[in-house]
Order: sequence, then C-alpha cells, then structure tokens
Amino acid sequence: MPGIDTTKDNVFLIWGGRSWVAGHLETLLHSQGRVVHMTTIRMEDRDAVQKEVETVKPTHVFNCAGVTGRPNVDWCEDHRQETLTSNLVGTLNVATCCAAMGIHLTVFATGCERLNSKFRFVQLHWLIRDRHLHLR
Repeated sequence: MPGIDTTKDNVFLIWGGRSWVAGHLETLLHSQGRVVHMTTIRMEDRDAVQKEVETVKPTHVFNCAGVTGRPNVDWCEDHRQETLTSNLVGTLNVATCCAAMGIHLTVFATGCERLNSKFRFVQLHWLIRDRHLHLR
C-alpha cells in the first residue's frame, strides 16, 4: 500500500465528531498543525456521506462513529436493526465513498457477538487498495 503523499497538504475528516476517540484524534492532529474537519453526518445516509466527502475533500478519513449502546452494550442486543444499520451499513457507505474517490480511510471500531452469556469478539479488517474495498 502506498504511503501518505507528503507533496500536498493533508486534510483530515473525522466521522463521529462528538465521540471520545474522535475528540482525542482532533486534539492530536491540531497539535501537529493539521487541517481537521469533524462531522456527525449519519453514515446510514449514503447521499449525505457522499456530499460531506465531496464538500470537505479530505485526503484522509477517520471513522470513529457507530452505535455503542446506552446505557450499555445490552441496548445493541435489543436494537439489532439500528445497530447493524449504523455500524455495518453506515461504515460500508463511508468506505465505498472513500474507495471510489481514492481517499485513505481508517476505521476505529470494535465489535462482539453475544452467544448466550458469553461474548465472542469479532475483528473486521478494512483495506482500501487501488480504489477497491477488501474485507479481510
């Protein structure tokens, strides 16, 4: 995979602009003098995702958004449709828009499935190479 192009100014777009991780990324990037845009656009709305990416024109997108469950992860079990729509479909919307435009995407996410009383952690690895999305 090619490295970061240092011949042009990097512009960062962080999805999930109100999240704890996004806030830390914003602080870190600003401390390095980077151009940073935050967004809370709903990832489920592909047209809005596309418009946001086209408007900001980032070189890098960091996705820190997703349903985590409030007050705890049990909410996700009781609201599976909302959780899958945000965390899977929404993430795929951001990934496919970035892939189509040749934009680097990093997804900050964790996940687990509940099997009876035990949790099984699932790792998804996203890779965008040559404008194609690969799931490993």
